[in-house]
Amino acid sequence: AESREVCDGNGYGAGMLDRAIDFVIGDGMQPEVTLRGPKKGAVSTGVADADGDGRPDADAAVVNVQAVIDEFRRLNDWGMGEEDREEEGFRRSQRDAEVGVRVFAGGAKTNGIPRVRWFEPEQLDTPPSALPNERWGIRTDKDDVEDKQAYYLKRIDGTGGEWVEASEICWHKLGTDRTVLRGMPQFWLVAKALRQAEALNSAVAEVSAIQARIAYVREHAAGIMPGQITDFVGGQGDATTRKRTPYGDSYRRVGITEEGTTVDMSSGMKFTAGPVSQGVPAFVQALQSRLRQVCARFGYPEFFTGDASNGNYASLLAAGGPAERAFKRRQMKYAAFQACVYRKACEYAVQVGRLSAADLAAVDIKVKPGGVAVSNKLEEAQVQQIRIQNKILSPQTAMMQNGEDPRLEAANIEAWDAKFGMGAMGL
Repeated sequence: AESREVCDGNGYGAGMLDRAIDFVIGDGMQPEVTLRGPKKGAVSTGVADADGDGRPDADAAVVNVQAVIDEFRRLNDWGMGEEDREEEGFRRSQRDAEVGVRVFAGGAKTNGIPRVRWFEPEQLDTPPSALPNERWGIRTDKDDVEDKQAYYLKRIDGTGGEWVEASEICWHKLGTDRTVLRGMPQFWLVAKALRQAEALNSAVAEVSAIQARIAYVREHAAGIMPGQITDFVGGQGDATTRKRTPYGDSYRRVGITEEGTTVDMSSGMKFTAGPVSQGVPAFVQALQSRLRQVCARFGYPEFFTGDASNGNYASLLAAGGPAERAFKRRQMKYAAFQACVYRKACEYAVQVGRLSAADLAAVDIKVKPGGVAVSNKLEEAQVQQIRIQNKILSPQTAMMQNGEDPRLEAANIEAWDAKFGMGAMGL
């Protein structure tokens, strides 16, 4: 609850979560289907260019599995669409520490492609009369807590629930050991710091706004009575208002000012400003201190606190730096969950005859995250070029790291060359 509160209702928390999405998801992650075994890749042994187009032909198993995954992504808005499930799933995982989808078999309307639906963490709960191996809504083997067999999902309206076999579920949790059944929300440890940061910033801004409205302080001469000051202030108003009372109408002057307010006080009365007037820098330092705790929790650069004096974007988001490593680690974890979703979708496609079991058994399904946006782009591009030239990195993988679809780019290049000639490059 605390993690959701600061992610959905706290400006700093929402910003931290959005920046994680920007760097971890970025332009999206790309599924990659390759053959299993020692001859890895999309091309099998034998005839490499049966259609004579000058490019190696992908193995039929790779083509068929990739087609199912592509249809699954389009049907379920996964990695595309206005409400992208890829982005939403990552947001859920960071906010709730858990994200789960239930897979439903496809039919004639979906061309055998399964649908997926989220289930909320609060739906996963211990059922009535649960056995010792059915804690926290997860049934495990009696002797092996890591062997998850089923999940108990409560209905949204709270009228009961049902056990769902693990074969129908893709489940991803964060922040706890493998033997712990449920996850730990990523923002739980810093929820207090985020609340304090927002409260401090709001208080300083509010007091500063009040003080900024005071144009000047007018001190009246000695001997002037409080009633005289009241009459004087009332006479300085810009309008007259009338208030009906049981004893007749009461009139008073109302001051209407746009740029500032005048404070009137008797002689000898001392005007003392609050601590904000003298100590705004100290409050800002306290605010940044609390935000540094949040940055330390997630590996964010210090400029996320609003202070770039000790290190700018160029130095703190450099390739190989702590921020880039932290984002890449989160990418790999979420990519593994997505690979599980894609394989589960293919397994369901096999069940309804949309895909052959032999094709699915012949391939590996992985997800390639895009590159984390760093400041030294030229250096990163040069390293990538050297790796391609030395056959360490394939152009296809480089494209996926840059958030591009290799198949789409290859088709575009082929069409360009066919129209303008090889090497035209648009010049």
